[in-house]
Amino acid sequence: MAESYALRRVSALLPFLRANAVRRILQVGGGEVASLLVSEGFEATVLDPSKESLAELTKTLEDEGLRARLIEGPFDFVFAFNTLYRSDHKGLKRSIDSLLARLREEGFFYITLISTRHADYGKGMEIEPDTFSLNGLLTHYCDAADVVAFLGDVEIIDLRDEEQARPGSFHWHVLGCRRGLSPSANEEE
Repeated sequence: MAESYALRRVSALLPFLRANAVRRILQVGGGEVASLLVSEGFEATVLDPSKESLAELTKTLEDEGLRARLIEGPFDFVFAFNTLYRSDHKGLKRSIDSLLARLREEGFFYITLISTRHADYGKGMEIEPDTFSLNGLLTHYCDAADVVAFLGDVEIIDLRDEEQARPGSFHWHVLGCRRGLSPSANEEE
C-alpha cells in the first residue's frame, strides 16, 4: 500500500518537530498519522475521531505494540490535515481559533485549508462568498487573504497553495507558531 500524502508531509516535518523540542501533539481527525507520531516517540492525542477511526487506530497501535493515552493540553503541536473546511466562514474561524487555543505559547501547528484553486470550487449552491453546498457538504474555500485573516494573530512560518495527490486538489498548507496570541483574541468573533 502506498504511503498517503498526509504521512509523507508529516514524515518530512519530523526533523522540524525534533529540532523544536516538540513532544505533545494534537491531531484532528484520522489515525494513520497518529500511529506514525507515536511510533516516532511523540505523545499524540486524536481529537474527535469517528468510532470507526478510533477502533482502527487502537487496533493499529496494538498491532504495532504501541499505546496512546489521552492527555490534557496545552500541546506543543497541532496537526489538522484536510479536516477543517467543512463549514461556513464563521465556523471555520471558530474551528481554527479553538485549535490555536489548545497550543502552548510558542507551540507549532500544521493545518491545511481547501483552496479557491481546488477543482470543486464554485460547484454546488453558493451559501455565502467562497462557501458552497455540494451533495449535502458545506465547504468554505480559502484564498490567500482568507488564510492570512484566519491566522492574523500567529506567526506563519511556511504557506503554500499546493496541489495534493489528486489532480486539481489544491489546499493551503500552513506551518505556523503561536506567538503572542492573547486569550481574548479567540473570543472576539
